[in-house]
Amino acid sequence: MGKNQAYKAMQRAKHATTADGHLEAEDGSVDASFHTPLWHAARVAALKVQRIPWEEWKKKMKEDEEGKSKVRDEEERVMREYRAQLDADREARLGTTALATEPKTKKRKRSEKDRERKKSRKKDKKERKVGAYPMQTLPTCSDVCVEP
Repeated sequence: MGKNQAYKAMQRAKHATTADGHLEAEDGSVDASFHTPLWHAARVAALKVQRIPWEEWKKKMKEDEEGKSKVRDEEERVMREYRAQLDADREARLGTTALATEPKTKKRKRSEKDRERKKSRKKDKKERKVGAYPMQTLPTCSDVCVEP
């Protein structure tokens, strides 16, 4: 008897003597699952339960979604009415009219003077930057290189 066969025989003998609910198969091996036979029976029964077909389930989900969308639409309509009421109350309290809330159509034009002043400021700023940090000359190859 080989090493592996002896081990298998030992395991068969070990499990056959235990009375913890494991079932012995026809080939002599032991069903060493972690669940009890009672659990397996319940699992099989749960799998055999009649469930609704895919088409019916899809139809049911679609109906549920339509119902939810109707509720959302109703909530949105109520919120719009509420906001309109708040806006009307606010306008009544502030005493504003529709003419006072119209956006302004004309933009303020800048004069030539303002434009020239802005250009000169930019130019002065540029000159200050250049004047503050004068360009440094980089060494050339003739300064750094040593001839043999």
